[in-house]
Amino acid sequence: GDAKSNAKSSPYVGEDQEEEVPQSKQQQEQQRTSPQLFGFREDYALGDTARDPSHMIVEPNPDKAMEAVTSLSKHDFAFVKRSDGLFSYAILGFRSDEGATTQSPSHNDSITFVLSGTGCTKMLKRSQWVEFVRLVNME
Repeated sequence: GDAKSNAKSSPYVGEDQEEEVPQSKQQQEQQRTSPQLFGFREDYALGDTARDPSHMIVEPNPDKAMEAVTSLSKHDFAFVKRSDGLFSYAILGFRSDEGATTQSPSHNDSITFVLSGTGCTKMLKRSQWVEFVRLVNME
């Protein structure tokens, strides 16, 4: 009879492990919907064209603009210039220069923005950052 009671206790171990999965999914959703991300605006969806120039921060000179783009982290939001010349709301998906500093930039640095919920992306080389990226005005 003892072997059967031991066998009955083993399914409980499996159940405990399964209970952790919903918690981690819930935590992931909380991280995704956190409005603390830099540049997050509830009035814009990915890919939306900037409705007003005041929604974008235009830096007074190229050095300041480069500094602003360099300050962006993964999952921060910005406006990115499209091929039609309009700026669209986007999220930074990937940086090739993570860990680099403004003092030691690499000319091969690139950043990739996601411009839509379907995964359209735009990769920008460092030489394009000043012209193609505007930070989001949160005021």
